[in-house]
Order: sequence, then structure tokens, then C-alpha cells
Amino acid sequence: MEFLNLVLGFIVSLLFAVLLYTFSGRIAPKFKNNREKELPYTCGEDLPPQTVQIYIPQFYYLVFFTIMEVALALLTIAFYSSIFWVPFIYVILVSLTLLALPRGERS
Repeated sequence: MEFLNLVLGFIVSLLFAVLLYTFSGRIAPKFKNNREKELPYTCGEDLPPQTVQIYIPQFYYLVFFTIMEVALALLTIAFYSSIFWVPFIYVILVSLTLLALPRGERS
């Protein structure tokens, strides 16, 4: 019964969000493409577009940290749940997935 209440609450929240998004999209002013509005303003100077370079090894550490943080949160909550085995399966799957991540450049 508790699970049914959670699912029902999620569905009601999701429907409310969709209705709110649809309603606000209808009453919002429509955007018209204008070349001057799309240009960056820097005192009349033309700026070349900049590209952002991502340092890949640091990105892997960030992904690893985020995944482990979620796993820790699930394990913490699991002790208060009746289905305590689900987070443990998640941690095992995450650990197996992390073994497949590339570990940097190999020479």
C-alpha cells in the first residue's frame, strides 16, 4: 500500500508539472528570431566564438564521485526500507560498470 501511494504521488506530481509547463508555454510571449538579439554585446566589438575543452580524466573522476555518492545515499536510505536489497544490487552493478571505464591514456 505504501508503494502504491508513492507511485500515485509521483504520477500526480508529474501530471501537475506537465500541465504547468503546457499552460505557461501557451501564455508566454512568443520568441521571434532577431539577428541583433542573438549577437553578443561587447561595446560593438565582434567576439570570436570560444570552445570549451573538457579535461577527460578529471571528467571520469567527477562521474565516479557522483555515481558513488548516489550509491552511498541509496545504501543509507536502504536501512529504513523494506526492500533493502535493491541498493546493494545497484552498488554491485555500478562497481561492475566502473571496471569498464577507460583509465586514461595507455602507451
